[in-house]
Amino acid sequence: MQSRTTFSCITLLSVLVVAGLSGCRSQQQPASAPPTNMPQTAAHSYALHGTILGIGAQTGELTIRHDEIHGFMPAMTMNFKVLHPDALAKLKVGDEIRATLQVQENAESYPLENIQVIGHADAGAQVALPAHTLLKGELVPDIAIENQDGKKLRLSNYAGRYLLVTFIYTRCPLPNACPKITTNYARIYNRMMQDPGLAQKAHLISITLDPAYDEPKVLNNYGRAFQASSPHPFAHWEFVRTSPGDLRKLANAFGLEYTSSNNQITHTMRTVLIGPDRTVRETWYGSGWTPDEVVTALRNAPPLTPPAAHHHGA
Repeated sequence: MQSRTTFSCITLLSVLVVAGLSGCRSQQQPASAPPTNMPQTAAHSYALHGTILGIGAQTGELTIRHDEIHGFMPAMTMNFKVLHPDALAKLKVGDEIRATLQVQENAESYPLENIQVIGHADAGAQVALPAHTLLKGELVPDIAIENQDGKKLRLSNYAGRYLLVTFIYTRCPLPNACPKITTNYARIYNRMMQDPGLAQKAHLISITLDPAYDEPKVLNNYGRAFQASSPHPFAHWEFVRTSPGDLRKLANAFGLEYTSSNNQITHTMRTVLIGPDRTVRETWYGSGWTPDEVVTALRNAPPLTPPAAHHHGA
């Protein structure tokens, strides 16, 4: 699997078992990246202040609940690579720290250095941990969804075939974020249309992070623009929304973080391959993955048993 980027709500468990937010135990946890709505600056240093929620000794990362990093990103909880991993031995969960975040344009991770412990949570204090992020093989919540045609479904309606799920929103202004993810999906979709076996094996779903604005009609128009050449749009690739509560539940399950302000959404990116049994099989972080990688993963996935029936959304 390719290098991955993330900065999301991460469980302490996933850090300690080197899971990679919703990847398997043998995979390294993803490196960190700025929110998709944050500026991609050239080499620059930023002051960070926050509290350590988790320490990944094997991955060389810290999970930090940090204050606003002025000029770069809002306050949130995310993973950071540590420039000198031997510094981890001197740190504890609950430590309040100051550090320097080194940002290099197009870098795969933004490391921390000059870490200084300036305080520690009281012995009796509870450090708030992010929600549990699913590991490979764990069951995905069976949330209710509504597709671009207004049809009400559940993720369990797709049981029996592989489901590739990603998160976008139609008003996303950054070409390297949602538009790139959706363009990648369109390329996967075109490959599926040329390979009936692949189309029978897998189904694509794009879930909006902006369900209030992205009503079915909006999703329908947006989706058709990427499936204009298809005689049966949405038969193998649907655009859906869910309730704010279920959206948060699923985002937490995949270790995805998002916040909304002034009609724009700052969010991390996740693309998750869910197995026929509704368990996590593989996760791609950020937008740096390629359609070839996903198509290869689908082709290498075990055959369907029994063959997938025609799902309720088509």
